[in-house]
Amino acid sequence: MLVFDQWIYGTEIPKYASSYETKEVNEKYQVYCRIKPEDVSENFKAYVPIEVNFGDNKVVKLKLLLSGKNSEIKLPLLPMELEEIIFIDMNSVLCDVDYKSYDRVF
Repeated sequence: MLVFDQWIYGTEIPKYASSYETKEVNEKYQVYCRIKPEDVSENFKAYVPIEVNFGDNKVVKLKLLLSGKNSEIKLPLLPMELEEIIFIDMNSVLCDVDYKSYDRVF
């Protein structure tokens, strides 16, 4: 209920500093995402939709649960190299997103 209460009764609109890093592991690709919510309370939680884009109309859509001030999320191993990750896929969450380099998010 906390997530529902935040969006229906709350007034916080988060700004997410986000980034990702990809490493090749045994011919697959490991992706690490860093997401830091700003302008929200300490116990703010939110589901964040992302799109992993491999190019040639190949995409995977995921939903991540963020909790706390800093989230570092390791995605499942991917079968091919990605072109980009889009945080807040299709602008489906009321927020702002600021893409940064991986080492500058936290």
